[in-house]
Amino acid sequence: MIGTMCAISLTGAVSSCSDDETWADYADWRNTNIDWLKEQVATGEYEKVSPIWNDSLYIYMRWLNDTTLTSGNLVPYYTSEVEICYKGMFYNGVGFDSTYLLTDSVTTLIPKDVIAGWTIALERMHVGDKAHVLIPYQAGYGESGYGIIPPYSALQFDMELRDITALEIRP
Repeated sequence: MIGTMCAISLTGAVSSCSDDETWADYADWRNTNIDWLKEQVATGEYEKVSPIWNDSLYIYMRWLNDTTLTSGNLVPYYTSEVEICYKGMFYNGVGFDSTYLLTDSVTTLIPKDVIAGWTIALERMHVGDKAHVLIPYQAGYGESGYGIIPPYSALQFDMELRDITALEIRP
């Protein structure tokens, strides 16, 4: 992660590179996000989900549909191409991205090409599933943030897996 600007000597060697400034600058934001996430998890409404490929990484999911009705449907692979509808929000409910602002409300993507939190969620979803997903900053945009998403942001998404247009994409 890039973090703060690194000091470079005239020879081009890195003399110092630290996230100390980012850590301090975003202390209130980070702590508020962490506290909010703990409050949500404490409600007992969410299932902690870790991928088999990294048991130290996790997200929290709450199903918005009866999963017994979709349990026989396909589940995407890491390299599948999927159609999904979503709304992304910060901890305080302020939206930052949504397919519902688009004409067809669907976007196509490959689970391996998105943030780890989305990959974890999509690997658990069957076609037709809807879930509210809480993503700790470590499984989101981390310590550096991205675009309008500040560093240390816990994210929440309403996600619906509409279709798998290519079950597996080969290189």
